[in-house]
This record gives sequence, C-alpha cells and structure tokens, in this order.
Amino acid sequence: YGLPSNKLIMTIQKDLVESSGANVVYILESSGSAHIDYLADGVIYLTMEELEGRRYRQLIISKLRGFEIRNHRHTISLSGGRISDMSFEEWPRLKNPPLWNMKAPFHDGDCYSTGNRYIDSILGGGLSPSDTLLIEVSSDAPRDYLDGLLLQIVAQFAREGHGVSFLPQREMSREEVAKSMSQKIIPFEEIEENIHLLEPAGSSGFTDRSATNWLDGSDLKTDLDWEGIKYSLRKKKAPFLSIVAMDSLQAIYGSDAPLHLFEHIGAVKGSNGIFIAIMDSTDEHLERIAAISRRHLVMDMLHNAPVIYGKKPFSGFYGMKPSVKDGSILLELIPIS
Repeated sequence: YGLPSNKLIMTIQKDLVESSGANVVYILESSGSAHIDYLADGVIYLTMEELEGRRYRQLIISKLRGFEIRNHRHTISLSGGRISDMSFEEWPRLKNPPLWNMKAPFHDGDCYSTGNRYIDSILGGGLSPSDTLLIEVSSDAPRDYLDGLLLQIVAQFAREGHGVSFLPQREMSREEVAKSMSQKIIPFEEIEENIHLLEPAGSSGFTDRSATNWLDGSDLKTDLDWEGIKYSLRKKKAPFLSIVAMDSLQAIYGSDAPLHLFEHIGAVKGSNGIFIAIMDSTDEHLERIAAISRRHLVMDMLHNAPVIYGKKPFSGFYGMKPSVKDGSILLELIPIS
C-alpha cells in the first residue's frame, strides 16, 4: 500500500481490531519489533537451533496475556506438515502387562529387529551378528523410556526363540521381567528358558533357577564367562544377545568394572552374538566403550523434550513419544530437525 509498516499496523489495529472486533495474527520474518509486541495479546517465536551438527526447532512463548505460562519453551516437530509438541510425557501405566508392539519383521537379511522400527531405521536396519551397540544415557533422560526400550528388545529376541543374557539397569527379578511382558506374546515358561538373567547374589529376587546367574562381586570374568552363559542357552537359537547395564555392573564390581568387560565383549562378538552396553554419559570409561562400539545411540533431554539420536551412524534428533494403541505400547520417534 505504499505505507510505512508502523502506520499500516496502527491502521489495522484501529479499523479491524478496535472498531470491528476482529482477531488479527501478524507473521514477521524477523524478531525485535517492539511496536507490535506491546499491541499483541500473545507473542510467539519460532526458532531453529543447531547443536553438534544437528538441527532442532523450538516454539517460545514470550507473552500470553491473561494466562500463566508454565513452560515457555517447547521443542517441536514439523513432521507430517503439522506442529507437534515434543515435551516430556509420563510412560503409560497399564493395568495389564503391555502387549509390546512388534510389527517390524524380526529378521531381514543380516539384520535383526530391536522390536522398534524407528530404532531399526537409525541403526540402518537393525542389529547384525557380532554387533556392539552402546546406548549412552544422560542423567536427565527419563529412565522409564530406557527400561521400555530395553524390555522391548529383550522381548523381541526371547519371543523369536533367541537366547538373551540380561543385566538390567536396576535390580529386577525374573518375575518383574515377566510382568513387564504380555503373556500373550511370551508365556512365562519361555521367559524362563530364553532369558538368562544376571542378578546380584542375595538380591530380593533370589530364586533357585539354573537360568539365573548370581553375581557375588568377587570375579567379573568368571561370573560373566560367555562360554558358561552360552551353555545355559544352548537350546536356543543364535545369534545370542548380551545386554549389560554398566551402572549395575559397577555397583557390584566397582567403578573400573567396564575395563574388565572387554573379554566378555570379545567372546560375544567372536561367537557372532550381539552385545548392548548401557552407560551413563558422565561415566569416566565411556570413551573406551564407545571406541570399540560399532553403533552408538544417545538418549538425552533437549530442554523439556526427551530425544534420541545416533552418533554411529550419525543421525539427527528424534523426539520420543510413548503411546498406547490397541493395548500395545509403542515408543514413537519423531524427527525434530
């Protein structure tokens, strides 16, 4: 109209807003227009940031007249052409054990599915024999999300008849593992047969079962002897899966326990098994384990959004959203770049 922007905005304010009661939304390509901010009832900024070569988008609420702003910063996704808020949500609590959503085919060529097609995609199709996967977890990352992901991997391999050796993040008895998996997917007797649970000696979950390995803290190499574990799983299908949570290992054997695990890792890889390590991002031995890992995922919080991304192979940020569909729990990954 050949008018200065200030005059045009004031004209719209007088004629449309104040005289006609219309609602007006202004969209600006740059910030810092204070002459508009004071007129508006709400001010929202859309930004794009970059962290270690990975982009992410944020919606920042600067002003919302008449409303309390409890969370002014939201990490968002534009996936599917819509704005989705990636803020943290509590892990679903179901009365009945979850029927894990395992629609991804388990075996495709040389790759075995984790049970989550989104994780499989980041890993380039899934896990391969002789693979070593490091899952690095920040202190801020929601532990329920990690537990859910690990139990789904365990359930996927056990359901398909593959042997699993499992040292959980925290003390978890075989009964607790069973409760976390639907009997419709894995009958309890199959959990007994397929999962070799590693438990601290004298733990509350102590039971007299041959498929349980009691860790007394005296000799890590003997307790985690892969030949012995393989023998206990000899009737199961290969490749076998070994999952070790380093914090639990260090609680039993001391802070340097990861340095004594290389023999176990080498034996797992040498037998075409798959090894998964769970490690805190502040652990002093993280770089050593990362150096020998073929694949490396990171779970973290990006402001108020739980995210996961790949270091090996490299990937962008994915927001994590748990959902329940037809009695199934699905941890959906949504790109936020």
